[in-house]
Amino acid sequence: MLKALLGEIWQNNYKAYGAPRLRLALDDLNLHHATNRIHRLMREAGIHSVMSRRFNKPTTTVDYIQRPNLIRKLQDANVWSMDITYLKLSNGQWVYSGCI
Repeated sequence: MLKALLGEIWQNNYKAYGAPRLRLALDDLNLHHATNRIHRLMREAGIHSVMSRRFNKPTTTVDYIQRPNLIRKLQDANVWSMDITYLKLSNGQWVYSGCI
C-alpha cells in the first residue's frame, strides 16, 4: 500500500521527488516513516528522482603572487579569444584544457 502511495505522489509531482521530499509529503498525510525506509521502498518500486545535482564549476586558488597580464600591454592585439574546458575525471579530480 505504501509503495503505491509513494508512486502516486511521485507521479503527481513530475517524478522530481526523492526520498526526503516524499517523506515530507507522507508527513502531511499523517503517515510518519523514516527517510531510509522510503528510500528502500522507492528502490524496490523502481522509483527515482529525475532531478540531477547542480554542476559546480571548480575554483582555482594559488599561494603565490600572480604574474601581470601581458595581453593588456600589447599594442597590436585588438581581439583575443580563448576556450577553457573543465573535465571531471571518474576519481573526482578536475583537468583543465585550454585552446587559443
